[in-house]
Amino acid sequence: MLHTTVRSLIEAGVLIGAGALARNIGLIDSIDAQTGYKVIAYATLPALALQVLSSPGVSITEALWIASAALVHAALTAALGWLLHRKRRAPERALLTGCAIGAALGTCGLPFLDAAFGLHAVRLALVWDLANIIAVFGISYLVMMAGGSPPPALYEHADGGTYRGSWLGPRKQGLGVYAYPSGGQYQGMWQNNLKEGFGVYTFPKGGWYEGEWADGERHGTGVRLMRNGTIKAGRWRRGELEKAMDPLDCAVAVNAAQKAAQAARRLRPKTGDLRDAAMNVASQPLLWAVLAALWLSASGRAMPLTLDRLSRAVASAHMPLVLLCMGVLLTDHRPQAVQAGDAARVLALRWLLPLLAAAAAAALSPAHAWHAAVMALCALSPLPAAAKQHAKQARLNDTLAAALQSQSAMASLVLLPAVGLLLAAASPPPLTMADLLLPAVLPANSVVVVLLAAAAACSVACLVVSRGQDRRRGGSAAPRGAVRMRLDGEAPVVPLPVTILWPGDQQVETTGVGSAVREAALQQASTEDAAEEQQNPDSSRHADSAETDTSDPFKI
Repeated sequence: MLHTTVRSLIEAGVLIGAGALARNIGLIDSIDAQTGYKVIAYATLPALALQVLSSPGVSITEALWIASAALVHAALTAALGWLLHRKRRAPERALLTGCAIGAALGTCGLPFLDAAFGLHAVRLALVWDLANIIAVFGISYLVMMAGGSPPPALYEHADGGTYRGSWLGPRKQGLGVYAYPSGGQYQGMWQNNLKEGFGVYTFPKGGWYEGEWADGERHGTGVRLMRNGTIKAGRWRRGELEKAMDPLDCAVAVNAAQKAAQAARRLRPKTGDLRDAAMNVASQPLLWAVLAALWLSASGRAMPLTLDRLSRAVASAHMPLVLLCMGVLLTDHRPQAVQAGDAARVLALRWLLPLLAAAAAAALSPAHAWHAAVMALCALSPLPAAAKQHAKQARLNDTLAAALQSQSAMASLVLLPAVGLLLAAASPPPLTMADLLLPAVLPANSVVVVLLAAAAACSVACLVVSRGQDRRRGGSAAPRGAVRMRLDGEAPVVPLPVTILWPGDQQVETTGVGSAVREAALQQASTEDAAEEQQNPDSSRHADSAETDTSDPFKI
């Protein structure tokens, strides 16, 4: 069994190295790897769960015990992290505690578990990942949102204008709806607190503009509909019509603006409550794949033939794709010197608790030493990428979260093979074909020694890193203000819906009865529209003072 483990680990190292080489020569970039991780999350990992768990191998009782152990581990990590950082400011405590919860098991740990212990370990790991989804997208999300400053669902500015939509720090970014105190309303895209991209502006006295925007002004292709039915279509520049065009030639921009407006109206900003956490958990495909596979296994039902063939083909690509993407995204993104101690404590909490808990379980219950070893390897997987997104949404320091993710990934690539190889070496080789179908029987003493040795090595490494950074900065602790959590990086991506309904038909204002009255009303409306375009008191050409306010509207 040991030579099989060594061969599998060498193959994994070759694939990781191939991914890193492809990135260095420009064959694959980080965007391609992120796309690969989306394929993993939505296709290969659920397919692997269906293939592995639908056949008999994990009983419902065993699955409940494993999932319960994973949830208890997540809860203990959250409690210890909160206690360890209890004297820190709320945003710092929330970020450091949230980053210690959960693991990227499906996107990192599974290949090493398969190499060390085989298929049955993968089964147990997928059940562990079922509870890990709740830990990452539920517990970690709520912890960060509780200590962070998520934007409110509806923010009201001092002048009476209201905004509902996406934020990047104190600025409007993404999709949103702004209702001006004068009665006008903008629905669409924002960037850096200004209208940017595609959107629809409705004027207070009637009429609207649909099209492109730049720096808060009509800029690009668009159509302006007056109250009297007059249409100004063409290319706009800084709020003025630069070149008239046929309205049909502006259909692409108008369509995009209407879709952006519809998406902005439908957008529900996440405020960090239990409903948001439940939606995060329920939106993970792996959750439903594991539950469906366990139901098929418990009920004795066979998977439909078409689904079985399709999932088998997709699942076969999971392990190689995971290792290649890991190699592409493997970067040495280090935290700042003043944050090295915090990073070391977070990583120590992530590693020491599962290693010590697994060692205690193996010592107290030798019959379950193999299960304890598998659970320890599951918890040694790196920080999940979702932690960075949670930090962005909570307006915490997502740069530190990214550094923790990078450092934990590099450390896990050392810990997982080393601990897995030592545990595999402690297990006796199978003697019969029946033994090949059963999990290896690990000597409890060997498991305890390996896990305690790994815990000691992690402790020494974290201590050396923390003390080394302290000496580099003169041995004195950094001022508390130097490590304040702040939001850096890019805005969370809010994808437009694939299918978006068109806005309802809007009727042009007309008054009067009879041709003479109608003609007079249209003439008066045309005059008022021209005056409004010249004076522009509350049109979209100039942003409101609240819209361009650069101060932080929230208290951090």
